[in-house]
Amino acid sequence: MKELSDEEMNAYGFPKGLQKLIRKDEGQANQSQVIQIREEENDQAKIINVLQLGQIYKFESENFSGHFMRHRSFEIWKDAKEGSNNTNNLFNLDSSFKIVPALWGGSPYISFESVNYPGHYLRHCGWVAFINKNDGKELFKKDASFRPH
Repeated sequence: MKELSDEEMNAYGFPKGLQKLIRKDEGQANQSQVIQIREEENDQAKIINVLQLGQIYKFESENFSGHFMRHRSFEIWKDAKEGSNNTNNLFNLDSSFKIVPALWGGSPYISFESVNYPGHYLRHCGWVAFINKNDGKELFKKDASFRPH
């Protein structure tokens, strides 16, 4: 499975912090359920967020404050949060993903399931990001599993 480069992740709108996901090694009762996002500064790691499997997560662009990764017509886009309450409700659903165990690879891989389309997962395919329904094939499982590092 080809891992996405930093440039590819940025092109998809993934925040830089996601590229630095690592599993927590100590200090938690249920280690397999906890993921830390760390940021490296001068060889010093600082924790910027702690995630748990089952938690709802939004990807906010580091370069464009207030812009989030969301799906529209099953494609992933980086959009600003604007509009009426009805539009914001849809935006909130479209930009929310549940952190779930990886469809492929086991720990430390993770997958992101769409909140408003259960059974549809964030995946990369042909240099574009989508949410697609899990078809059970190995290629889909690999495309929808991300290795934190």
